[in-house]
Formats: sequence, C-alpha cells, structure tokens
Amino acid sequence: MYATGEKWKEQRSFTLHVLRDFGFGRTLMEEKILNQTKQLLTTLEELLGSNEVELVDLNQPIQLCVGNIISDVIFGYSFHKNDERLATINHVMDEVWLS
Repeated sequence: MYATGEKWKEQRSFTLHVLRDFGFGRTLMEEKILNQTKQLLTTLEELLGSNEVELVDLNQPIQLCVGNIISDVIFGYSFHKNDERLATINHVMDEVWLS
C-alpha cells in the first residue's frame, strides 16, 4: 500500500521536482501570494472607504485573490477585477458547483 525503497525515492524525487517547478521552497511563490494579497487589501480599502457602503460582500474580492494566485502559479497570468473572461469563468464554475 505505501511506497518503500526505490519506489518511494522515485516518487519523492518526482514530487519535489514538481513542487519546485511551481515555486515551492523559493520566494517566488511568496511574492505571488503577497502581490495578490496587497491587491485584495487595496480593493477592500476602496470598498470600505466609500461612505455609500454599509455591508461589504467579500465573496468576489476573495475569489479574485485566490483565483489569481492559482492562475498566476499555473499559467503565469492574473485577471483584473473587471475582466469579462474572469466573469465568464466564475459564472461557469458557479453553475457546475451549484448544479
């Protein structure tokens, strides 16, 4: 059931190689997360700074932040908050999850 010996070494080596390719163990991953977190904080400050808002829906800003971290790591691309492609992706994902 569990890998041991040579098989375990091979799987461990492969896993570490893949994780390093995605930026684990380097500051690159941390930088991507920090950049998106700064964007999230800026968005929240804008929302809270306007006196028109009493309640803030955190779903969209957090969804954008997390989605952009994943997208940036995998594709090297992040979306702007008003990007129509992102709206389409979110709509399709909502339909899949809610159906």
